[in-house]
Amino acid sequence: MDGTNVDGFIHTDFSLKGLQSDATGGRYARLHNSGRINIGKIQVQTDLLPQPIAIKSGDFSFHQEKMNFDRFLVNYGRNSISVKGYMNNIINYLTNSNAALQGQFTLNSKKITVDDFMVFANNPSAASSSSETGVVLLPKNLDVQVLGLVNNVSYNNMNIRDFKEIYRSKKANWRSTIPLLN
Repeated sequence: MDGTNVDGFIHTDFSLKGLQSDATGGRYARLHNSGRINIGKIQVQTDLLPQPIAIKSGDFSFHQEKMNFDRFLVNYGRNSISVKGYMNNIINYLTNSNAALQGQFTLNSKKITVDDFMVFANNPSAASSSSETGVVLLPKNLDVQVLGLVNNVSYNNMNIRDFKEIYRSKKANWRSTIPLLN
């Protein structure tokens, strides 16, 4: 992909067997997909994000159309994040631009600085400044639920302690359990 550099390792041991029409048609019992993917020490630098992503480690297992995030540790900016959960409908999502990626995740972190995730700010290195603004971009066609458990959330010089939030997205229309964010 133009504008993206990736360095690190990926170990795979998986088997995919079945028809694409069964995957896209939701007939997952007809598929014979299983395996594991282990990743580590991956550095991703992309024009799509203002800062590089450092994936410390990730252990994924999958069966049929479900991919489990058994362990996923990532650093981005000043943020260290741990994610566990699963994704469904992966093959359909990758092969059909109208398909939704489904999933449920638990995200844990000691501190998240939302400003680090802002794009379209005038100067990405200054995104943490209260004078810079931007948006947090999400992929289209998401149908996910994320339980966020964060000790401290920092956004535009505001701090929230003991943050617990359920984020629900249905094809990029999201809903927060915090009334202020809806």
